[in-house]
Amino acid sequence: MADKVFMQKVYHSDSLSLKLIRSDIKDFLSKHQVDDVDAGYIIIALNEACMNIIQHANDGQYDGDIVVNVTLLDDSVSIEIIDQARTVKANKLIGRDITNIEPGGLGIHLMKDIMDTVEYSSIDNNQGNRLLMTKKIGFYNEI
Repeated sequence: MADKVFMQKVYHSDSLSLKLIRSDIKDFLSKHQVDDVDAGYIIIALNEACMNIIQHANDGQYDGDIVVNVTLLDDSVSIEIIDQARTVKANKLIGRDITNIEPGGLGIHLMKDIMDTVEYSSIDNNQGNRLLMTKKIGFYNEI
């Protein structure tokens, strides 16, 4: 694997884009020998983040682009997701009560459980939102 590899792709904010997003990231990670288990977890977190933009940005009316930047280092993968939707306050980004058994609402919990870091920020002058998620790769606990 190279010391640092970068990929940037722009997708339309549409649920039909999710399959392409997952496929592009899977191909990129596979091409650079990221373990299938790590890649699978990363793809789940990325899918959840993009789905949240599609479903919730601008009250579900966001019709812009989603920029996905992937940075691959020897020991980690960072996923940066940028949109130009109305900014959201970080304290509003909480998942529902996990003890409440019902469909949906677990995306934020999944992202935080799967990834090592999940950082949200607004882009200056209310120009959108940025989510940065990082996962160490190739490190497994023995069972």
